[in-house]
This record gives sequence, C-alpha cells and structure tokens, in this order.
Amino acid sequence: MDKEFATPGEYSLILTALRGLVSATGSRQAEHALEKLICVSDAAPAKEASGIILDFSVLREGDQDVLQRLQAAVAQKRTVSFIYTNNSGETRVHRVEPVAVLYRWYAWYLLAYSRVKEDYRTYKLVRMSSLEVTDESFTREHKPADAILQETDGTDTRQYTEIFFRCSKAVRARGRISRGSCCRGVRERGCFNESDGG
Repeated sequence: MDKEFATPGEYSLILTALRGLVSATGSRQAEHALEKLICVSDAAPAKEASGIILDFSVLREGDQDVLQRLQAAVAQKRTVSFIYTNNSGETRVHRVEPVAVLYRWYAWYLLAYSRVKEDYRTYKLVRMSSLEVTDESFTREHKPADAILQETDGTDTRQYTEIFFRCSKAVRARGRISRGSCCRGVRERGCFNESDGG
C-alpha cells in the first residue's frame, strides 16, 4: 500500500477502527491487518493518536469460537446447521447458508439464507447451540449483506408505537423516574421539549 494513500491522521483513524474490530472479534486476520497497516503507515501511536479509543470487547458475548466459525463458513461459502431457540421459546434445527455475521440491536446475529423458508433470516448468536459447519456448498450466489439487509429491513411488518413521557424538569435532570413522580401522560406521536413546561 502506498504511504501517500492517506495522511497520517487518516491512517490513525483507520487504525482506531481496526483496533475496535480486533477488540470486538478477536480476529487473527484483523490483528494481522492491523500490524501490517501500522508498519505501512509509519503512524506512531503516540504521535498520531486519533483521540478516540474504540473498545468493543464487551461485544464478545457468548462463545467467540461460534463467531469465528461462522465468519469462516461465510468466507468458505459453507452451509451451517445449529439448534436455535426463538424468542417464543420454540427450539428446532436450522440448516442455512450464512451470508454475514453482524452486530446490531446490541447483539451479534447471523444473516443467512434459509432454504426451508426460501428467504433471508437473522439468527441471534446467543440463541444458537450445537453449531456445525458442513462440507456442503451454497446452492446459490448471494447479494452483498448490506443490500440484503436494506431489502429485508424494508419488509418488516411489525407495528411500532413511539412512547414519550412528560416529566418535570427535576425528574429529567435526575435521569430516572421514581414512584409517584409526575409523569403526566403518554402520547403515541409527537414530542415535547423544555419549553413545554415539563
């Protein structure tokens, strides 16, 4: 990589993001990429610090082995099977084509193509058990994960209700609502601000 590709400050930002990825996944590949980029960038950590530290180690929920095995299955285009318990408590075996591992909604998920449903599904990693990466290849070519997510996010048919609480300034200042405090109502739409009188 050409050292003129980015400024030292830009390299520092890239290094910060890559360190965050390493802290979240523990990926050896990301660690090696980080080491190479440090050598190429000549950005000494103390000299060109971005002023930001991204410590995503809290994202290492559950078994890191599952995360790494799923990443390998995605890269090798191998089908995986696992036992999955959904949010209704129903448990069954799934055999899917993994497209990506993603972190969203404060948890790790597998985005995969379900041959049974003939559609893309997301599976929460902490609800998986008995993961097996098979020797079976994908049956089809898949679009990039971000394109699939954009399509599937738009097909969410669940109904959502926004709820806003009206509270006194004292309650807002404390950042919590205690029993007997003055929440005056709940509205489905709209918002209030300091000038609403609490």
